[in-house]
Amino acid sequence: MSDNRVSLRQVNRENLRAILDLRVAPEQERYVTSNAVSIAQAHFYPEEAWFRAIYAGSEPVGFAMLSLKTDKSEYFLWRFMIDRRYQRRGYGRRALELLIEHVSTLPNATELETTYAPGEQSHADRATLLCSANRHHKNRWANHANSAFSVTSLTPDGDATH
Repeated sequence: MSDNRVSLRQVNRENLRAILDLRVAPEQERYVTSNAVSIAQAHFYPEEAWFRAIYAGSEPVGFAMLSLKTDKSEYFLWRFMIDRRYQRRGYGRRALELLIEHVSTLPNATELETTYAPGEQSHADRATLLCSANRHHKNRWANHANSAFSVTSLTPDGDATH
């Protein structure tokens, strides 16, 4: 791959099959919903689902979907995956930066919320993460995407609030 610039692109007829073919590693499958299910769900929630293919140059490498409830100023990272062949190359980090940049342009955006399922070593089942998508802090978040998220609370099946 000669061009590694990461971009977010609409999923359409031309790239749908490639996006559906993306897969996480087998040990990650229980944590990530398939892109086919995600795209189907997006079509049933068109008023809030915003989904994009993640590209590195001309190669599709992942998928992301946001839930955008602009009337309530609620922004949620609903789905995020990088194909097993393209993990650990910085594509996920850059895609996350692009998602944060997008959310920061939306009405009254101050947070991008998500949940995650920690690995085997963790005591929490799921945690809610928040980050600031404040326009004044956009560059700070874009430069430090790894630290942009912090655990702020656990969902009912978790065990602590931070």
